[in-house]
Amino acid sequence: GQPKNVGYVELDGASGDNIQTPDSAALSFSNDIEVVMRVRPDDWTAAASQTLAGKYVTTGNQRTWRFYVSTAGAIGLTASANGTAVTSVSVTPTVAMTDATWVWLRMRLDLTNGANSVATLETAADAGDNVEPSSWTANGTNTGTTIAGLFDSTAPLEIGTFASGTSERLSGRVGRCIVRSGIAGTTVAAFNA
Repeated sequence: GQPKNVGYVELDGASGDNIQTPDSAALSFSNDIEVVMRVRPDDWTAAASQTLAGKYVTTGNQRTWRFYVSTAGAIGLTASANGTAVTSVSVTPTVAMTDATWVWLRMRLDLTNGANSVATLETAADAGDNVEPSSWTANGTNTGTTIAGLFDSTAPLEIGTFASGTSERLSGRVGRCIVRSGIAGTTVAAFNA
């Protein structure tokens, strides 16, 4: 039922409606995280949180990281050093996102910036294609507790949900998702619809 040749995948929030790839050596990095996405959520303040991307399964304590949209429209950046305990930093956008409108997001979680972890959100206007922008605008930052590193879980990389398609399902469209090990670091996954 997916539209063809439109440059995006339509997610309807139903169980199992997501994009995923199995765990791999490339996805098993332990340092800072950068995720770049071209997305169009139907509602940025939905009744339940919506996962944007993550490597996060609660069964068997296979939590690594997860970036999501809260019910208040904030971007949550969560990470675990041991698969069980998680640290979350919530970034409230300086400029609120518009429902059902394409936007580029660049979300970064610096695990140990001095005494804190630091989460940042940057946005870029959509040009109607899946080409990563070269210019970004800061749209919020926040600090949290320092995170020692990322747990090397067996969880798959999922876009639009976590826990193998069962939790915090995104309702909207996804055109692109790039995961990098480190801030402006090595690309370890690149989904392009």
